[in-house]
Amino acid sequence: MTTIDPHSPVPKYFQLRAILLDMIEASELPVDAPIPSERELCARYGLSRMTVRQGVDQLVAEGRLYRVPGKGTFVARPKIEMPLRLVSFTEDMLARGMRPG
Repeated sequence: MTTIDPHSPVPKYFQLRAILLDMIEASELPVDAPIPSERELCARYGLSRMTVRQGVDQLVAEGRLYRVPGKGTFVARPKIEMPLRLVSFTEDMLARGMRPG
């Protein structure tokens, strides 16, 4: 998906979000790399700045991008997901390689 389909039932900002995610996952935009400016994204995809900002804001809220005031918006490091589950003291100590006692 490299173009925005104006006739699609999917909102344009969501299509832009998907394009940016594809670029991140394909390593076109590595970690800590700046994304194209809002103006550049507007010109490239034929969108308004408000639409571009909405798509980028959504990725910032999800933690996929981060902003540095005066510098721009950058690709964030992937978050490590650790499943939360309740375990007993014995299980926890055994998982750490210790002997419970």
